[in-house]
Amino acid sequence: RGKQLRFLTSGTFKIHPDLFKVSLIDKPFIHEGRIGVVTAVDGAALPQGQLLGSRVEGHDSFQKAEAFLKNAGHKGPQVDFLRPGTYNINSEVFSVEIQEAVTIKENEVGIVEAKAGSPMDRDDVVVQTPEGHNNFQDGQEFLNRGGKRGPQESILTPGSYYINPYLFSVSKRRQTAVAQGEVCVLISNIGQDPEQFVSTTGAGDNAQATRHVVPKGYRGIQSQVLGPGAYNINTLAYTVLIIPTTTRSLDWGAEKVEAGSAFDPFQVVSHDGFPMQVEVRCQYRILPENAPYVVQKVGSIQELEKNVIHPQIDGILRAQV
Repeated sequence: RGKQLRFLTSGTFKIHPDLFKVSLIDKPFIHEGRIGVVTAVDGAALPQGQLLGSRVEGHDSFQKAEAFLKNAGHKGPQVDFLRPGTYNINSEVFSVEIQEAVTIKENEVGIVEAKAGSPMDRDDVVVQTPEGHNNFQDGQEFLNRGGKRGPQESILTPGSYYINPYLFSVSKRRQTAVAQGEVCVLISNIGQDPEQFVSTTGAGDNAQATRHVVPKGYRGIQSQVLGPGAYNINTLAYTVLIIPTTTRSLDWGAEKVEAGSAFDPFQVVSHDGFPMQVEVRCQYRILPENAPYVVQKVGSIQELEKNVIHPQIDGILRAQV
């Protein structure tokens, strides 16, 4: 007696109404660009600490509830989901929630955070993403290969993706654009300990002075800069600093010719005691290969101009006057 696991599909059937009650329901239909997130209302209890029911074989996109239960399918949200199409699903066993697929537009990247998996290490900012998950569209493979909870190193490039929102959340960021006359300096939050690089290159003064400018694969300021172009960069894994490499002018004058690149005129006293106001213009340029070392020593262009160039020009003028 009671509700049956098996059901009737489209057709005509000779059924005794005193033995069976038949209720008609709409088939789940998943439009293109959407997914169906499935929750099982029956099945084995989820193991402690597990958020999603693991994949089981033979249920044919949740259309065979009997096989799902026979193969120890778990009760609760499922790691597998439905792609666009029409399905014959027993609504007494599975509920289907329609959600939008993830769409990453041009000039965007998708930053992915896993809600389930192995715990991330305490010192990690982002975790290394395993291979084989098909751009996070195969959640079970991600978990089988040891995927960890937390922000992922791998990102999504422009396109459409069928991703289970119960397992992954995706936030969209702008691509990193580097214009002509600029370079991009990356500060890596992932990779090997930079002290290992120092120990292999020697412990002299030169190594000590440049120990935070490191090659690819180490944490720290990357020695390789990016030239003009658009880049898909995980801004959680890398801090991006844009450094201009064209000639810049700094003015110490009454008229501010460019916001952020001008200072007040110098107030100095001459040798014979008269106050003077001196207007000065200074031009300088950073070579692309030196940009990482500028970041290492002073931090940014603004800090360079404020804390290095301005005090030096001020000192020179006062000494000369």
